[in-house]
Amino acid sequence: MDECNAAIMAPDGARGFAARRMMAKFMDDARYHGGRRRPFFEGWYFKHAGRDGAFAAIPGVFHGKNRADDHAFIQVLFSSPPESHFIRFAAEAFSCDSRAFMVRIADNTFSLDGCRLSLPGIGLEASFQYGPRVPMNASLISPTIMGPFAYLPGMQCRHGVLSLWHSVTGSVRYGGRRMDFNGADGYIEKDWGSAFPDSWVWMQCGDGRVTLMCAVASIPLKLLRFTGVICVLRDGARQYRLATYNGARVSKLEWQGRELLTELSHKYYRLSVRAQAGAFGYLQAPTPTGMDRRIQESLNARFFVRLERRGETVLQGSYAGGLEMLNIKELMK
Repeated sequence: MDECNAAIMAPDGARGFAARRMMAKFMDDARYHGGRRRPFFEGWYFKHAGRDGAFAAIPGVFHGKNRADDHAFIQVLFSSPPESHFIRFAAEAFSCDSRAFMVRIADNTFSLDGCRLSLPGIGLEASFQYGPRVPMNASLISPTIMGPFAYLPGMQCRHGVLSLWHSVTGSVRYGGRRMDFNGADGYIEKDWGSAFPDSWVWMQCGDGRVTLMCAVASIPLKLLRFTGVICVLRDGARQYRLATYNGARVSKLEWQGRELLTELSHKYYRLSVRAQAGAFGYLQAPTPTGMDRRIQESLNARFFVRLERRGETVLQGSYAGGLEMLNIKELMK
């Protein structure tokens, strides 16, 4: 059993059945959760990285304090050049399947098996098919990347990792060019809640064998505020989980020039990530008043990753990926 992600298995019998049902409910991050309280947002992040560059599509929905502010949206981001678009739709354009994860926004569809985009307003057409997904390891105490926080009500923002890696077949047509994504690497995650944090760093990189997702953020929880971290590192069939809820801490966070150095410490393990930012594009992030916070994301960052156990290197490599940050100086205090 992985030392960074010790699992508590569900017991047998009736108690085990109830535990598995509860675990299955909280493990289903992909589904549309919706929100009874306003404001509320929910968005999915589909990333594709191939030889012609990287492309991300972000469908979502926002419910404001006033119903007049409700709307659906699709954001797209290219790595080279770092171009982005935010396309707003009427709230009624959004629909979802209650039986299996499938989101539709007008003529655009998104699922765990692939997605199709038709955005004539910006002249974009895209179609992707996905191979089998590599899911995160899960247990009763840690059903998702949120760990036991998955069961805690009242959190400002929740995060879900839906696919650590999958193969991609497809293409994007935009601006008179065609981007080929056959044989590309895919990744899917999502967020939902009332707003994004006030400050955060997000990193995601890897290839067919190694995948890293790491986020450090300022977390408000009732009267408390703390710096939290969630991180999963996949090396083939093995996964390492480093997070606030299992004792990991951020031992170093430095931003100099266009380079970010992050170090996480967890018992016997130390994870070091050096990220060199590429060109940044812009996305819109949710606040209590709307999708009105402009943030930067680089889809062509370069990462140097090293994992040590008791001082011995167990994984080391260089990977392309995405880097996103907001108010990083607040996290560095």
